[in-house]
Amino acid sequence: MPELPEVQTTVNQLKIFEKKTLVNIKVYDCKLIAQKKLDTLKDQILLSITRRGKYLHFAFENRSLIIHLRMTGQFLIKQKKEKHDRAMFFFPDQPPLFFKDTRRFGTFLITNHPEEIFQKLGKEPFNLTPEELYHLLSSRKQALKTALLDQTLIAGLGNIYTDEALWKAALHPQRKSSSISFTQAKVLFFAIQEVLQKGLDRGGTSLGEGNANFHAINGQTGKNQNHLWVYGRGKQPCPRCKSPIQKIIFQQRGSHFCPLCQET
Repeated sequence: MPELPEVQTTVNQLKIFEKKTLVNIKVYDCKLIAQKKLDTLKDQILLSITRRGKYLHFAFENRSLIIHLRMTGQFLIKQKKEKHDRAMFFFPDQPPLFFKDTRRFGTFLITNHPEEIFQKLGKEPFNLTPEELYHLLSSRKQALKTALLDQTLIAGLGNIYTDEALWKAALHPQRKSSSISFTQAKVLFFAIQEVLQKGLDRGGTSLGEGNANFHAINGQTGKNQNHLWVYGRGKQPCPRCKSPIQKIIFQQRGSHFCPLCQET
């Protein structure tokens, strides 16, 4: 699933469509949204495209289009429709913009009140302080990884960057969140900042196969997958202590960690 760096990479590239009028839009999959709902956006100026958590916010003149990419959603600029394309946007003086979603889990929502969606989300990772992170985590009784993935606490973290940050901070994903000290929370805070920023700098993480892989709107894959410490590296040596990285299924998710140097 695209996480904060992948969604922000997409938003950054979509900025070329800001201040342009949406001339037309076509829906190829009624599961995504009804055509008549999207038609209400025609001939409106796209004022801005921003990110909140893992959501994309297309702010038009009179209403907003809120998009969640889910597992395999992505935007691509290209000349013609292909398999798995679910919608197409037409802006003047620009090639068509396609929304592609192999697994069809992505969502489109048109609303006049985007704040009703966003107010349910937690703080942005880059807007947190070490003290705030400690307060959020120390008050939770569930596992540390579970707390970090809770979008009502911190918006934007997902499986990949959480595993990477926990390894960097030498904290076990199943450790009880309330047991964390302020010093450990501070180390984790800087680890989260580091892994997210590196993910952004490298254009995201592309770990899927074929159409399911993350692509920026220009069709390029990210580079961060070439620099991961633990995620997707089960049985390979830990970069820190050389012990085999372990993968477990924890709360229906694959979790990667070093059983030797990540504290329980």
